Amino acid sequence: MTFRQSLTAGILAGCAALAAPLAAQTADAPDPAQADDRLLDDARKAERIGAQLYAFDQAAWHGSDAFAKDVSAIPQGVVPLGYVVVPSDQDALDLVFYGVQDEQPVQVARYVIDGGEVTSGGIAIAPLGTLEERLMAARNTAIKTAENEQFQFCADAMPNTVVLPPDEFDEVSVYLLTPMIEHGSFPLSGHYRVLTLNGGAIRGWERFGSACEAISWDPEDDELDLRVFYTSEAKSRHPSEIHSFVGHYVPFSLGVVTGKVVWPVLGGAFADPVEADPEMMATE
Repeated sequence: MTFRQSLTAGILAGCAALAAPLAAQTADAPDPAQADDRLLDDARKAERIGAQLYAFDQAAWHGSDAFAKDVSAIPQGVVPLGYVVVPSDQDALDLVFYGVQDEQPVQVARYVIDGGEVTSGGIAIAPLGTLEERLMAARNTAIKTAENEQFQFCADAMPNTVVLPPDEFDEVSVYLLTPMIEHGSFPLSGHYRVLTLNGGAIRGWERFGSACEAISWDPEDDELDLRVFYTSEAKSRHPSEIHSFVGHYVPFSLGVVTGKVVWPVLGGAFADPVEADPEMMATE
């Protein structure tokens, strides 16, 4: 178990939370020539969320490594409980570790991650900001929901968590992600999103992928960049944010089949759909 996952494990207890699965939006995929502007806009939104998931996940990874080295500097009486990522100046992100001191929530440490590196930060006991408090509450509630609803992850390890800032509807999405546990393999399913409202109430949750599907490859393959992994998407007419997220991690392209079309995914970016041949359409 990584240090990051141990923080998640420490919160997997508490009161029950009421939640229901989010309704799936299933529809037949159109002919490529009929891919309307709204469909493409929805796909671009999923692509942007996937890129944000990747950036926040990377920030949590690098910042957690730095925090693990600084733990000994935490003052006595301060108990770290978790972390959230918040936007910082320009394109940088802040990884904020929170905890309790004298039974009150506090910031325990703060790190600035820019360009994939920790550029500053350390242990810094301070009051939590309004945004950090809301994201903390959403994260804690999502983790409790995962336990209460018996989420089925696809690895024998604690999930990674990514909490995104409030969206245009003032809702916070918390992603609970099956972690990568071995080099040369990345889970494509077994990921969840818990949607929370302002105040901590849950609007619902959804699972990405009905079975445990993983993408595996040989790291020694000199032609990896020429490979394409095909998978199907039954819930939506376009790839999900998870396809974009995974696309940032795997060293080759994905082909996401929706009905009669396939969406190429390279480096997390979606290309416009093209007609799928029968072999692609049979992909599960």
